[in-house]
Amino acid sequence: MNWFHDLNMRQAQRDPSLEVFPHEFDLILGKLRGRVFYHTVEVQRRQTACWTYVSDGLMALQHKELALAFLCPPGRKKWQFSADPLHLFENVYQQASQGNRVDVEWGFTEFGRPGFLGSVEFRGLGYIAAQPLADLGISWESMLAPIVLKADELQVARQFGMARIMARLGQMYLHYPCPPWNDVTRPEVITLKEMEQSLLVRTPLARVPGITVRMEGNLIRMRARAASAESLRGISQLPEDAVVGILTDLDPQANACLVWTPGSAQPTAISAPGSDGKILSGAFALFVPQQDSSWGQVVEDGFVVMLGDEDWADLRRALIECQPYSLPPAENQNGFALDWA
Repeated sequence: MNWFHDLNMRQAQRDPSLEVFPHEFDLILGKLRGRVFYHTVEVQRRQTACWTYVSDGLMALQHKELALAFLCPPGRKKWQFSADPLHLFENVYQQASQGNRVDVEWGFTEFGRPGFLGSVEFRGLGYIAAQPLADLGISWESMLAPIVLKADELQVARQFGMARIMARLGQMYLHYPCPPWNDVTRPEVITLKEMEQSLLVRTPLARVPGITVRMEGNLIRMRARAASAESLRGISQLPEDAVVGILTDLDPQANACLVWTPGSAQPTAISAPGSDGKILSGAFALFVPQQDSSWGQVVEDGFVVMLGDEDWADLRRALIECQPYSLPPAENQNGFALDWA
């Protein structure tokens, strides 16, 4: 009898041993183990029961370990946890052993039917850095927390990036920048119908991992990694008068992030507890050439930078050649800077 079937049988029989946590499972003998913890987390200032599934063995394949947490739905007993996340760890291990990695922060993966947790409602996972949920005796550093995506959320992630979805989740649960646990009873935080009202649906966009953008005072600052250079060089193939849109990750150095809500007349943001919220992360940067002057502004949950011909030529060259760039702020106008990490 395999572990997956055995677990379901034990749950059906209400095996008393399932009342005692953590549980450990040999998923792939000698290679991969999974642990299930039962604890509480603070959700909107209330302590809520939570299961956290932790992988052990992915690091042997130079793959980040996963910490997949679920709030306990109302009426569920603590021993009634699903085996599906453990089965997911097996699949991730098999994929990683073939060179197919899913451990890119702010990336996502898609499920075929019937979806995740046996439901067509849950169609994918997005990945954020794990946050300590409780003292579980594990190392949270370099772990990823998968976030379950519903159908429209997956489509939005594919077309417009993860940052917009994660900020909306953060706003819903009052948790900056995004809750690292999953609530299977929540509604979708964004729909494709809502996205029809966004500037982004009318803009060519490129998803370039490893790029962040934030505002500090009157300066919009983009930071890119050297590993992003190859993707950015594709800008050289675009017409010089083309609008360039880059989807970005949320900046870990920021203490607030923009949140887009359809119909909102003013920019909205959420901030880290106890912070001044003055370093503001965005979900995209949009560069608009052929302008009379050069300046930047907040639009929706990102930044739009208007550029005159000479400034755009310099910035375009800097993006292609991995060079820094600076457009100093002018009176009552925001500047822009490009740094390389």
